[in-house]
Amino acid sequence: MKSPFLSLTASVARGQHWFLQQSPSDQQRLRWLSGFLALVFLYVGVLNPVLSYRDRAAGDLTQAQNDLAWLNSNYEALSAALAQRKQAAPQGEAALDAVAASAQSHGLTLNRFSPEGGGRLALSLDQAAYPALIAWLLELAEERGLQVLNLSLDRTDTPGVVRARIVLG
Repeated sequence: MKSPFLSLTASVARGQHWFLQQSPSDQQRLRWLSGFLALVFLYVGVLNPVLSYRDRAAGDLTQAQNDLAWLNSNYEALSAALAQRKQAAPQGEAALDAVAASAQSHGLTLNRFSPEGGGRLALSLDQAAYPALIAWLLELAEERGLQVLNLSLDRTDTPGVVRARIVLG
C-alpha cells in the first residue's frame, strides 16, 4: 500500500524539477506570484474573518451597552409595574374564583382545581379547545399576573380539543 506521505513527496519533487527547468526570470515571476498568492490566502483565510468577527463583536457590545442603559434608566418604572402586577394577582380562594370565572368567559370548563402550597393553583380541563386554552392562559399571565409553572397537554379523539393539567403560580 502506497503511503500518502510518499505520494506527496513525489509530487513535490516533480514540482521542484519543473521549477528548476524554468528560466531564471520565470522562476523570479513564480516566486513573486507565490508570495502574492500567499498574501491573498492569508488575508482571505485569516485576516478578513478576524476583522469581521471584531466588527460583529463591537456591534454586539454597543447593542448590549444600549440595552443596559435603557434598563438602568427604566428600572424604577419596570420595578413599579412588576410590583403592581404581583399585588394585583389574586391569592387563595379569590384566585380560584377569578381563574374559574376567566375560564368560563373563554368557554372552558374546569374539571378539578385546588390550591397548592406557595400560592400555586392546580387545574385540570378534560375537554378544552386548544385556541381558547392558549388565549385564556395568555390572559391569566398578562392581566392577572398568574404564570404557568407547569403545563401538560394530551391529545383527544376530537381534533383541536386537548386534555390539560396546569399549575399556575
